[in-house]
Amino acid sequence: MPEPTASEAPETFYDAAKAPWRGTLDLKPIKSFAADLARWQRGAECWDAAHGRPRRVLVPPLTGDAGDPLDHRVSVEQRAGALAAMAAADRLRILLCTDRPAVLLNRGTDWVWSDWPAHVGLMIRVRTEGGIALACDAIAAMREAVALPWAGLLVTPHTHARAMALPEGAAIDWLVLQGDIGPRGRARGMASALARSLRDAAAGAGVPFYFAGWGTVAPCRVVATVDRYGQPAYGGRWSGRPDKTLLEAPDGTEVAIDGGRPPVSPLDNEVMVALGRRRAGRLLDGREHTALPAALSPSRRAVA
Repeated sequence: MPEPTASEAPETFYDAAKAPWRGTLDLKPIKSFAADLARWQRGAECWDAAHGRPRRVLVPPLTGDAGDPLDHRVSVEQRAGALAAMAAADRLRILLCTDRPAVLLNRGTDWVWSDWPAHVGLMIRVRTEGGIALACDAIAAMREAVALPWAGLLVTPHTHARAMALPEGAAIDWLVLQGDIGPRGRARGMASALARSLRDAAAGAGVPFYFAGWGTVAPCRVVATVDRYGQPAYGGRWSGRPDKTLLEAPDGTEVAIDGGRPPVSPLDNEVMVALGRRRAGRLLDGREHTALPAALSPSRRAVA
């Protein structure tokens, strides 16, 4: 793993599949999960001295499996073991992520800590604008019930909407946006206008914004459609079906698609292309957005 920089998100993902923003607290690896936290807790002093900050650990849910501590399929013993392991690792900065805000609204602190640990933050994963509103309500309810150190939203859009907004007065400390990282052919692309709308909404609310990447499918701007001779396909010396459509990826590199002109959004001249996570990258309007909340800033050596 490369050496983390000050602007990076959590460098340690408890994840059997090794995929960022996904993880599991399944019954089988729960012992390994607790052992990992205990090991990182023992080595916290060395980590702090080497990096100038505590280790950040993201514990995200795994959709479709009993991987969310707030999932009803997780047993009482399994949930208690996961919560106890996180509470004991007070030298780490843990991000507990759930995609079940309704459970927080309905059950309150029944399934989590009544005395919330000061080193654990809450993140709620949402996919639609309605989910954002529900998650903000759940965070507000949790802040009334417990002393929640900080809370944020992990937005992974599964929608063709071109804009999302934050509710007025949303009491969140961080907004993370991550494109769909599903398998090839099934991942949904995220319009650049949607990413800009959430970035601008976070800036307007004074909330740190972190763009984790476009996912496996990225919006590419159409540059030209050329024929087999490299000439403009329409009006050039070749009037047959165009051989290539030239696109510009988010990082500015050129992408060529064989065949006819693909379906293009008429509003922003974009087409969704499966580039893979690495090539799609993390650039939005030519730059990375890596803002962190105060609780995770490199200069914060201890929890207040």
